[in-house]
Amino acid sequence: MLNEKIAKEGPWSIVPGTRVTEQGQDRMLVDVVEEGIRDGIMRLNTQSANGRLLYGFHPEETLVSIIYQSIERARDGKPIMPDPYCVLPIEELAKIQEDYLGAARAQTSGEIRFLIRQGLMKLFQLARPEQVFLVESFPQSYLQEYMLAQEHFNMVIFQRSLLASLQSALNAWDGSSALNTPFARKWCVYTRSSADVTSIAVKADLQEQVANLLSIPRASFTVMALAQFMSRSACEDALNAFITMAKNSDPKKPLLLLCIADRDSVNNEQINFFRGRVDEKGRLPPNVLVVTLLHFPPERAFGASNPYPAIFVNGWDFAYADAFGLAARDSSALESGERSVTRGFLGHQGEIDGRGWIAWAFNLTESDNSASPILAAFEQVFDQLLVELRVGVVFSLLPLMRYPKGLDKGTFWRFLDLVL
Repeated sequence: MLNEKIAKEGPWSIVPGTRVTEQGQDRMLVDVVEEGIRDGIMRLNTQSANGRLLYGFHPEETLVSIIYQSIERARDGKPIMPDPYCVLPIEELAKIQEDYLGAARAQTSGEIRFLIRQGLMKLFQLARPEQVFLVESFPQSYLQEYMLAQEHFNMVIFQRSLLASLQSALNAWDGSSALNTPFARKWCVYTRSSADVTSIAVKADLQEQVANLLSIPRASFTVMALAQFMSRSACEDALNAFITMAKNSDPKKPLLLLCIADRDSVNNEQINFFRGRVDEKGRLPPNVLVVTLLHFPPERAFGASNPYPAIFVNGWDFAYADAFGLAARDSSALESGERSVTRGFLGHQGEIDGRGWIAWAFNLTESDNSASPILAAFEQVFDQLLVELRVGVVFSLLPLMRYPKGLDKGTFWRFLDLVL
């Protein structure tokens, strides 16, 4: 148990500047921060959302794992509270956090509140969007950072931002010391996307599409499906082959290993085994990003079955994403990047994404109606529907029409196009 592990590590006095005066009492900083985080979780997750806000949250293990991570960070001379994942540039995030950052600089109590906020935002990586919207007491600044700084609607955008962050770290790395990245390189992500996502592991054309959407070469993208491994040795052989390939690759180019764990057929033990093999010391090259996709059908989001627990240890991070970011045209093919842009699914290089839609709807961004991403997207949809309506009218009238004498078919269709 993590609780026992923390007890063996010793007192919180290993954290620099731990003792603070809180309400006239001399207390240890981490005790105060932990108490504040627990209070926030009690109000927002337990009381307001009946425990449904944070997917994968374990009442004891999840929070304790973040506290244990704080111990390790303090030993390494880092800020004691790990930063939440963020898709925004640091200067834009600073604007969102401006009020808290100002208070933190002004007084000790402000610093404590900021640390509590950071811990809660770390846990809100697990929050399900529909539950966030239902919690009336959700603080506005928390909602703003959740919607604008974190990605909970599109796994493609999520992975692409991680790859960009890793590439920036690799560009600045000289190889003489450990690679320093702003975010974890090992992730478990809960998603209830379409079951077609599980086909990515077996269909080469889908892998090519995903690589294109992630803006990486196909050779830099490897997919594994835990359900396909009939034994532990088969899983380890596949992982060994990937590690060997990664060690022989260009160390300045990121590699993505996407492991799909279909929760209908993959149990916790299989996931733990895979993660344990990834954790073995010295196995994971610095240019590798590992994303374990914990996929479950939508109906299980509200079921009584327990999800895989989110425990932030050994460099693993956790998040929740509503969908993979690919829509199915039919039962066998995933949507192309071009059509995704047209329909506004992705947020890459300026196109519209669901996160921008909802942020605008909740008045979290400053923009006039003419710049609304919702209006822009539905304008495209309206034009497309209008074209489809015109074509439908023509085909419905064809049985009643005869071509006028002396009028060729092409001229007749151009005439109909002008009329309709």
